Amino acid sequence: MMQKGIETDNILILSSFSRPVDREEIKPYISGVLKDLKLEEKVTENYIITNCYYHVQQITEEYEIRKNLSSLFNLHLENNYSEYTNPFYLLYYAWIDLEREGINYYYDGVTLNNIKSIVKLESQKYIAKYVNNDEFKTNEIEAKLAEITNQTESTKSNFWSKIMNKLKGNNDM
Repeated sequence: MMQKGIETDNILILSSFSRPVDREEIKPYISGVLKDLKLEEKVTENYIITNCYYHVQQITEEYEIRKNLSSLFNLHLENNYSEYTNPFYLLYYAWIDLEREGINYYYDGVTLNNIKSIVKLESQKYIAKYVNNDEFKTNEIEAKLAEITNQTESTKSNFWSKIMNKLKGNNDM
């Protein structure tokens, strides 16, 4: 673009990065370049899945779990509470509550002792479900999640059962 005489601040900044680049670091400049060129930035289902994939991959590799969970939380907010990112939204708040209060009301069965494992499993589930479309692997990971969080029907806490019933429209509270 610079060779064609298009030299906005965002293009100049973007061109100054050398490989390997941190995707999150250059994202604002890419958005800026698109805006400078009066191009619409498309946000589609694939865009959300791809952006999330970067962070869930980082989590599965146990790299900056908390930072990547925070990024997934922000993606959830930026994309109008997308179903793809909902578990990470809940886990983000669960982690905060566990640190502050010692209990959480967002993700049943999560404790400070198992939250990193749960975040990692949810990330693996995300990849299996939305990236690889592997129903068998998704079910396998969901079973592990249920085991770790004691989410079998017979062991669900009364509180969570009541909340789920309320959400489903059953008013037996």
